[in-house]
Amino acid sequence: MTYFVTGGTGFIGRHLIEELLANREGTIFVLVPESSRSRLERMHLTRWSSSDRIRPVLRDPVLGDPTAPSLGVDPDWVEQRRGSIAHFFHLAAGYDMTASRGRNQAVTVNGTRRATALATELEAGVFHHVSSIAVAGDWRGEFDETLFDEGQQLQSPYQETTHEAERIVREECAVPWRVYRPAIVVGHSKTGVMDTIDGPYYFFPALRRLRDTVPQWVPLLGVDLGDTNVVPVDFVAKAMDHLAHAEGLDRQTFHLVDPEPQATVDVVNTFAAAAKAPRFAVPIDRRITAALPSALAPVNLLTGLLRRAPAQRALAQMIGRLGIPPEVLGYLSTPSTFAARSTEKAMAGSGISCPALETYAATLWDYWEQHLDTSTASDVTLRDALHGRKVVITGAGAGIGKAIALKISQAGGTPLLVAGAEQGLLDTQSEIEDAGGTAYVYPCDLSDLGAVETVSEQIVVEHQAVGLVIDIGAVGGQTDPPRFAAYVASKAASNAHHTVPGPVLDSAPGAEGVRFTTVHLPVVRTPMIATTTSYDAVPTITPAQAANLVMNAIKHRPDEVDTTPGTSGEVAHAMLPKTAVRTLHLAYGVFP
Repeated sequence: MTYFVTGGTGFIGRHLIEELLANREGTIFVLVPESSRSRLERMHLTRWSSSDRIRPVLRDPVLGDPTAPSLGVDPDWVEQRRGSIAHFFHLAAGYDMTASRGRNQAVTVNGTRRATALATELEAGVFHHVSSIAVAGDWRGEFDETLFDEGQQLQSPYQETTHEAERIVREECAVPWRVYRPAIVVGHSKTGVMDTIDGPYYFFPALRRLRDTVPQWVPLLGVDLGDTNVVPVDFVAKAMDHLAHAEGLDRQTFHLVDPEPQATVDVVNTFAAAAKAPRFAVPIDRRITAALPSALAPVNLLTGLLRRAPAQRALAQMIGRLGIPPEVLGYLSTPSTFAARSTEKAMAGSGISCPALETYAATLWDYWEQHLDTSTASDVTLRDALHGRKVVITGAGAGIGKAIALKISQAGGTPLLVAGAEQGLLDTQSEIEDAGGTAYVYPCDLSDLGAVETVSEQIVVEHQAVGLVIDIGAVGGQTDPPRFAAYVASKAASNAHHTVPGPVLDSAPGAEGVRFTTVHLPVVRTPMIATTTSYDAVPTITPAQAANLVMNAIKHRPDEVDTTPGTSGEVAHAMLPKTAVRTLHLAYGVFP
């Protein structure tokens, strides 16, 4: 079986190809513009494991142009493969709600018309078109897979062009077709991987600012913004793969949505919980506002106001500075609820279903904070501190070490990655290089002093001096938590090694000019603590928050970086020692 994919290097496209590689057999032709050729090569080597089923294999690309007839594919290539393409997947439409009308027209509408023409020339078995729930426009009430042009108003260039592209497939495509309407697509539910800022991600910087300035326990006033619908990209890719190969589904449409309506404020609060930010409380019950005429419902009044030109101009001066496009606010919610009964019937027995947002929101947040948050890259003081610097990071293959490595690279530094598990280091290096950075890998068993000495000598030879050493301590050394005596002792020993005057600080060869900083981290939410149930009742921070504390140490070079829990513990032991000890004994009994 042979496949042809447009938009294969895009977000949904590359995950679909992974599903085809994992579950199907046959060659996969990926159409790529010349400008995306390097992206294809990198993806072929990393995401697709250099599979020889991907055609082009680098030396023989299927080059195309979405603005040219037949997508710019060489007529000779088309002639040679006429009748051999079983599945033609078209994912090269525009999915950016902030794009201009001209851009959407060129890519989404004209591109879809040219794709259907190419599928016809190739005599493809089935044309698979990725549309969007945006075709529902302002439809109020249930919108199922059988509905399309129902007189609904289309309120943006994105909605208009998405609707027109689907109409072209339905009315002009000469080969059998299937249409897929995903909801708002977010990152991978298992890895959090996302490559662009869209949908709820526009609001993540605001949640981070709230977290950093307002205690998590403070409730904020919210408003019922109606319902929305978000789905993870892996669900979309798996569902498309299954539906594309099921028999007897031609000329049908499928809703790739969460079948349960998601209140917009609940979605925001779910991400706020993942971010450790305060949450929003809605003082007026939805059952009360539901009794109002539709035109007077708070969500309809608000969205109608936000779409007006004066409001857009004012918002551009306010939230625009936070990186939130004003036009996005008018589409925080949808008046439609999306039924997926036909889709669920077609997927019955497949084991594929949309996971609840609560089960993967923290994964999405952690990935965004480590990879897509631009605050580190825009920190001028940090960039100055790291300009031209190479930084050794142990444990850089996962958790806190990986988060630190990513942020150092984002700020212009070069991480030297050290750990025992080489594959984890290579994965971190790959993520850094995919983002345009540089990193070096040094596998080393850090429990083997001989290996440590060898890799240290290699790093010094290859990268010269180290000017700052940051010791990752823990609040346990300040608070003496029960049941962690060995761990606390090890952290105390590490800290004493460079705080007690001696050879390390005074007379070690080459130690002149070396500064030491100890960062006392609170409990960090990493896979390492997942199996320790006693941590379930303990407040935690994310790996990216831990990395931010390390970035502060790099910027300011203090002797110590403390947090409120650690400082409070020290104060309690100093001012109320008996009470502190009794409290810890009580905790010993409560947390077995």
